[in-house]
Amino acid sequence: VTRIEDEVEKKYLQILDRTSKDTITEFDVSEFVKDGMLESANLSEESGVTYLILTFNTDSGKDEIKLDVSTLIDIY
Repeated sequence: VTRIEDEVEKKYLQILDRTSKDTITEFDVSEFVKDGMLESANLSEESGVTYLILTFNTDSGKDEIKLDVSTLIDIY
């Protein structure tokens, strides 16, 4: 999501409720995400562990980062 705040464009990564699509939380990612750099952000559950998976476009191709968010988010 992109918003204008104090005349500056800011980019946010939002975590949405799967059912209602309401915003649970959001992070200001303006400092490290440039246009087209972040390809996708997904939640995944593997063996009872919840991951936030960020896929970035880099010069060498797609680069995926898996963040363990099990203590922050429950997938039902």
